[in-house]
Amino acid sequence: MNKVTDQYKDLLVFFAESTTSTCEYILFDLSLQDFPVVMHINKREGNLKCARRLLNTALQNEKIIKAGKLTRRFETNDYGKPVKVSLLFLKEGDIPVGAVVLCINLAPYLELSARLNELTYLNMEEIDQIPMAYPSTEPVSLNTISHVIAEYGIEKGRFTLQERTELLCDLMDLDVFEIKGSIERVANEVGVSKQTIYREVAKLKKYRG
Repeated sequence: MNKVTDQYKDLLVFFAESTTSTCEYILFDLSLQDFPVVMHINKREGNLKCARRLLNTALQNEKIIKAGKLTRRFETNDYGKPVKVSLLFLKEGDIPVGAVVLCINLAPYLELSARLNELTYLNMEEIDQIPMAYPSTEPVSLNTISHVIAEYGIEKGRFTLQERTELLCDLMDLDVFEIKGSIERVANEVGVSKQTIYREVAKLKKYRG
């Protein structure tokens, strides 16, 4: 493998660990025949051929080689999935000896956009049918914890870190953690240690300022 290309392997691992699994990284060695793939992180079916097409297009255009990069805002892979594909040439002098291709799977983002549109759309003809929500006049107590957890519909011990964080934020908004014994109650009902809840609440309070 060309030494310039080899230097990027650790960097791509770092990028992959710092981004989501929707980002796929492909490293080509252009110093070898047929431009083999020497690293492929977060591999997905259908994206490699898409990356090679972009690479071949870039190698046939002197302006792109000189610029050192090429970005396609939207591409469809061999399985009909939407992706954004970007290429960066790795050079020795003016000669490309390697290439990094980044493929971003756009399907989750497009689905999220559609869901957001559904959430934000309001039919004015049906607005009168939407019941008004009034804040509860019930005083906050340890029983409030049970009510809030029940609304999540998640079994004890099955909360993910993200779900647990959202739950703690909801409870903090209700000032539940000002009540003595609240940490122990949450830990017991969620199914984790008291130290875990204490540590996560402390972090959230620090983050919120």
